[in-house]
Order: sequence, then C-alpha cells, then structure tokens
Amino acid sequence: MIIDIIVLTSVGLALVFLLAWGMRSELRARIEKPKYLFQQQLNNFEKYCQHADEINTRQKDSEVNQQREKL
Repeated sequence: MIIDIIVLTSVGLALVFLLAWGMRSELRARIEKPKYLFQQQLNNFEKYCQHADEINTRQKDSEVNQQREKL
C-alpha cells in the first residue's frame, strides 16, 4: 500500500514537472542554463589551450633557431 502511494506520488510529480517544463520557457531556460554555461567554459578552456600551445611552439622554434645560429 505504501509503495503504491510512493510510486503514484512520484509519477504525479514527474508529470507536473513535465507539464511545467513544456509550458514555461523561463523554466526550461533556467533548468538548461548550467548546460550552456558549462559548454561556454569548455570552449574558453579549449581556446586557452590552443593559444598556450601556439606560444609554446613559437618558443621552442625560437630556441631551436638560436641553437642553430650558435653552431
């Protein structure tokens, strides 16, 4: 009996949430905001890593050229 109440309450709350999510765009935006924030942070990190790789490559090339000039 108690299990039936728990299951029915859970299903009812899930349906209420699903209806609210479908009818209110503000709620969808609020729920999905962390996903877009994470994606933006990931893109920023990848840009930073690419920039750092370019700087490291230039430094290594410069060091190699300096060593060649010494020879």
